Amino acid sequence: MSSVLDEQQVYYNKRAAEYDEWWDRKGQYDQGEENNRMFFDDRKELETNLLENMRLLLKPDVKILELACGTGNFTRFVVSLFSHKEELHLIDGSQEMLNICMQKIGDNSHVKSAQKRDLLSGEPFTNEQFDIIFFSFFLSHVPDESFTTFLNHVRNQTVQSSFWTLAQTNRCPPNIHTN
Repeated sequence: MSSVLDEQQVYYNKRAAEYDEWWDRKGQYDQGEENNRMFFDDRKELETNLLENMRLLLKPDVKILELACGTGNFTRFVVSLFSHKEELHLIDGSQEMLNICMQKIGDNSHVKSAQKRDLLSGEPFTNEQFDIIFFSFFLSHVPDESFTTFLNHVRNQTVQSSFWTLAQTNRCPPNIHTN
């Protein structure tokens, strides 16, 4: 792993306990009424779109991989839609983030695996294939030299006629820390 990726992993391991304060714009992460409103509006739109897309894509026995699940802010929405034999597999580069995610979603029989992995190692994420792969707010962490390899792994780990979806936003008030 490169020094940049090492730094990202250390950063998210350290931030795991406070990450949801940032996500909810609490305490030191409160950016003022207007900036918070823009962030929450964007977040609500992403959550709504994710839920709508997942509702369209879900079918009994669907197998889903969430990459860079973080503390589970989107994971909890996805598992709330499950009603059949859906399978969810989670991968994140930070064990601390993964632990918080698992605490949020609780003992859920749909979660078949939760693994700490380096998503940018150049190796496949897993030996399995999936009907749906999704990730949110992760592409901005993928270095240019790893971008094509990362997307090729996403493509190669989906079954034919499958889907992958992502959530990413570029709109960020200038005074918000974007690391």
